[in-house]
Amino acid sequence: FSAVHMMRRVFEQAGYLTAIASDGEEALRLAKEAPFDAALVDYRMPGMDGLHVVRRLREIQPQCLRMLVSGHLDIESVVNAVNCGDVTRVVRKPFENQELVNSLNEALAKQARGRKTDASGQPNEMPELSRQFQECIDQDRFQLALQPIVAASSLKVVGFEALLRCNDPNFGTPLRILSVAE
Repeated sequence: FSAVHMMRRVFEQAGYLTAIASDGEEALRLAKEAPFDAALVDYRMPGMDGLHVVRRLREIQPQCLRMLVSGHLDIESVVNAVNCGDVTRVVRKPFENQELVNSLNEALAKQARGRKTDASGQPNEMPELSRQFQECIDQDRFQLALQPIVAASSLKVVGFEALLRCNDPNFGTPLRILSVAE
């Protein structure tokens, strides 16, 4: 019984309909045949790497929530995937099954909130902001810098502080950028 089949069982028990692809080509073929609410893509998958798959998924199904799952992530790849809008979330292996289900539930809930009306009942401005957000991505107007956090005692890097900026007035703060991105 493979890990993929185990994950399928976990998500089906959580109420999700699932499809499994054995490699990147099959995943993209499935995406062309039917719409998906979400795609969980392994960074290291047969045929093509997961980053290539999520980039293509973004083109095929822009509304599909894309999550990258892996135990072999390098920071440059993750930053690139996030900066380009290829992935919504990155989940590091190993993880507990319920942790992954909860992460998917949270991401889908945030996505759904972005499509509804605002607190005053007015139509949400998200479609226009989504268009402007995509323009910023296409024109490379977002900047992400990672600043290392170093332990003074060992001089080892223990983490990174992410600094996010945009020169578009609609996305003046990192919170606004992340809110629209979600």
